[in-house]
Amino acid sequence: METEGHAEGVTARQKEVVLLIHGIRTFAGWQPMVKRVLEEIPGTKVIPIKYGYLDAFRFWFPFLTRQAAIDDIRREIQIAGAANPDAHISIIAHSFGTYAIARIMSDNPNIKLHRVILLGAIIKRSFRWDNVRGRLGTDVLNDYGTRDIWPVLAKCLSWGYGDTGRHGFGKYGVIDRGHDYAHGDFFNEEFVRRYWKPWFENGVDVPSRWAEKAPPPSWLLSILSVLPLHWAICVLLIFAVAWCAGILRLPAMSTLTASAEFEPAIPVLHADKPLLFDGRTVFADQANFDVVLAHSQRGNSPVRIRRIQPICNPLEPSGQQVRDLAYEIDIARLPGFGIVKVRRYIIDLWRDRIAASWVRFRDPGDVIELSPTNLLDSRVQSEGVTVTTRGDDAHYQFKGLIAPREPGLYRVSFVVTYDVAGKVGSIETNAVYVYKK
Repeated sequence: METEGHAEGVTARQKEVVLLIHGIRTFAGWQPMVKRVLEEIPGTKVIPIKYGYLDAFRFWFPFLTRQAAIDDIRREIQIAGAANPDAHISIIAHSFGTYAIARIMSDNPNIKLHRVILLGAIIKRSFRWDNVRGRLGTDVLNDYGTRDIWPVLAKCLSWGYGDTGRHGFGKYGVIDRGHDYAHGDFFNEEFVRRYWKPWFENGVDVPSRWAEKAPPPSWLLSILSVLPLHWAICVLLIFAVAWCAGILRLPAMSTLTASAEFEPAIPVLHADKPLLFDGRTVFADQANFDVVLAHSQRGNSPVRIRRIQPICNPLEPSGQQVRDLAYEIDIARLPGFGIVKVRRYIIDLWRDRIAASWVRFRDPGDVIELSPTNLLDSRVQSEGVTVTTRGDDAHYQFKGLIAPREPGLYRVSFVVTYDVAGKVGSIETNAVYVYKK
């Protein structure tokens, strides 16, 4: 075996066939250049091996998808050996090609290799080189890049791979040479002539001093080197499959639905020809409203109604909006939760303000009484009401009258703010147009 800085010490050169094995997601454009440079050495024949385009999924998935490429490479090694019985068979392998070579050497005790150069290796550090040492003609050269993150990602995101293309092996019989390179930077002619050609020509290992001065790996890279993220991915995939198969379902989140019905309190203008705006009937002078806020029934969590705002947009006759006006109306201070009685409100509209007040029934069928003391102040947050999934508790209802106090066209709707398990949401009802001459 050769050691660093020493040659093979042979007096007669034997023919050598060098097989070039690429990585994933490439057709290996670097192979012709390496072939040209190494075939300058007398008696050296270089054969680029291609096993097709291996996509990221087949590279990542640990079952079945990798074996076809490995079998192709093994076959080519055996064919090259049979066709050149008097020649040494050597390998230059990059990325997935290094993993394939390790698998082939482990599973095929009849395969012997003279030299092996690894680049961007994704072989596990625990690989037993001592078990295959008797079938290697020289030490293994492992050229690794200190800017190469892909071996680390391969190790932490999938199964069967290692990060020796970033940190080296540190094993007897393997010569680790660090370089200031990323994953694919090795394939330049200067590098090939400086580091690989002497190894194949005279068995000389040209040392690299970069590892002595290379900066330490980042904290993130260090964590990824030991973090088994592939198991987290596996759990997510199982979860996704179970979800798609209907085996697993996340608890549905409760939400609030809001609907509003409007009808004229005073007949519309010109009953024979109703006033229209945006294709909708405009109610003249006053409009009754009935708003129902209901539990969606999709989840079991109660919905807490926090705020109800009538939104008023005074409009010009042309349809242009003048300004937005909003005023919070009182949310009934009901004991416990659920609906106890229907609240009734009067929404008064001006061109520059809006006011809300509530009215109450003394007895069923009695006239509506407006209390002069219950005009509402939007600066004061009223108490919320809880809507649940059961019976009468599944909705909250309020009715009332929209009454323009100044001439003009108004668009009115209600925006409701609510929360479910601490998550805030909002919903807007459909709108009504009212008009006062």
